[in-house]
Amino acid sequence: MKGEKGEEARQVLQQSITVVSEIEDEALRQDLLVVMGILAGGKYAAELVYSMIRREMVMQSPIYQEWVREERAEAETKGRMEGRMEKS
Repeated sequence: MKGEKGEEARQVLQQSITVVSEIEDEALRQDLLVVMGILAGGKYAAELVYSMIRREMVMQSPIYQEWVREERAEAETKGRMEGRMEKS
C-alpha cells in the first residue's frame, strides 16, 4: 500500500483491494481486508478507507469475528459489574 510517487490514495487502495480480492482462501482474503483497512486508516483519510473497504467486506473475517466476541464479552462483564454496583 505504499504506492509510487505521484499515485493517488484511491488508486493505491484500489490496487491493493484488487490484489487481495484475487486470493482464493476466503478467510485469508477477509482477514487481509481487515488488516489492510487498519493500516490504510493510519495513512489515508478515514472517509476514503471506509468508502473502499466497506463493513460488509470484512464482517465474516475470522479475526474480526474474534474481536467482536471479545468486545461483547467485555461489555457484558462490565454491564454486570455496573448492575451490581447500582444495586448496592
